[in-house]
Parts: sequence; structure tokens; C-alpha cells
Amino acid sequence: MPGRTVRLESLECAAKALESYIDNVSVCVNNLRKNADDCLDNMENDDFSMRAVLELSESLNEINIALKRAMELRASILKKIREIASVYEKWRY
Repeated sequence: MPGRTVRLESLECAAKALESYIDNVSVCVNNLRKNADDCLDNMENDDFSMRAVLELSESLNEINIALKRAMELRASILKKIREIASVYEKWRY
């Protein structure tokens, strides 16, 4: 974004929000995966339950892909924060 300025505080806020999002969604994904495993253990002979668990697993894999993208975005933001902080330090002295 040539010619645009971004406040360091805004980037820090975005990184922190992404961290919170990643943590919260990861906990939910783990809980859903555990519950799906429990369901599978309890209903392993039921075709409908097995199909539902399979579909849930596919959805959780898609959520994990989105989480990976969120982690990559957060890493990119943190890298930009370090770059800006480095420029500030050089400019200050």
C-alpha cells in the first residue's frame, strides 16, 4: 500500500485479536473433534452417526485450513510490526 500509513497500535491490536480468535477457535475445534470421537466410539455401528462424524471431520479440516491462514496473517502482521519498530529505532537515533 504505497503512500498509506498504518499506525503501529492498529497492527498490534489486529495481531492480538487474531491471536485470541486463533486460540478460541482452536479450543472449539479440539472439543468438537473429541466429541466426534466419543460419538464414534459410542455409535460405531450406526451408519448415520458415522456419516455425521465423517462430515464433521471434513468441516473441522476446513476450519483448520482457515486457522492456518489466520496464523499466517498474524505472523505477517507481527513481521510488519518488527519492521516498523526497527525503522522507528533507526530514525530516532
